[in-house]
Amino acid sequence: MNIAKQLLRTVTSGYWEKLPAHQEIVGLGLVLLVMSYTMFSHGWVPLLDWATLTIHEAGHPLVGMLFGQNMMVYGGSLFQLLFPLVFAWYFARQKQAAGYCFAIAWEASALHALGRYVADARAQELPLVGNGDRIHDWNEILGRWNLLEYDHLLGNGLVLCCWMLMSGCVLMLWNWWQGPSVDE
Repeated sequence: MNIAKQLLRTVTSGYWEKLPAHQEIVGLGLVLLVMSYTMFSHGWVPLLDWATLTIHEAGHPLVGMLFGQNMMVYGGSLFQLLFPLVFAWYFARQKQAAGYCFAIAWEASALHALGRYVADARAQELPLVGNGDRIHDWNEILGRWNLLEYDHLLGNGLVLCCWMLMSGCVLMLWNWWQGPSVDE
C-alpha cells in the first residue's frame, strides 16, 4: 500500500474513535454535492459564503488594530482561511469526523471564494462591501509585491486547491462508508 493511501486510511478511518453513521455520510455527501454545484455554476455557496464574507470583513480591522494600518489589507483573507481551519482543528481534537469533514469543505469554499477574488485583482469586477471608494484587497496586495500580472494564475491555483480539498472530503466519506478495514 503506498504512503498516500495509508495516510488517507489512517486519517479517515483509523484516527476517528467513531465513524459517522451511513445516513450522516449520505447527508454530508449531499451537502458536498450542493456546495460543489453552487461553486461551479454560480461561483459561490449561499449562506456559507455570506458567513465567510462577514469573517473576511471582520479580519481587516482586527489585524489593523493588532499589526498596524499597513497590514490591515491582509486581515480579511487571513481570517477567511484561518476560521474554517480552527473549526477543523477543534473537530479533529474532539474526534468528531462529520464536523471535521464539513469544516474542511468550508475551507475549500473559502479557498474558492478567495481564488475568485485574487483572480479579479486587475479587472476589479467583483462587487466590494462598503462604499464605491473601496480598494480591492488583492489589487493592493499583488501590487505591493509586483505580482499583479499573475492574478489569474494565483487565483486559479487557489481554486485548484479548493477542488483538491473537496475531492479529499469525498474520499473521506467514501472511506468512512467502507468502515475500518479488517487488517486495522
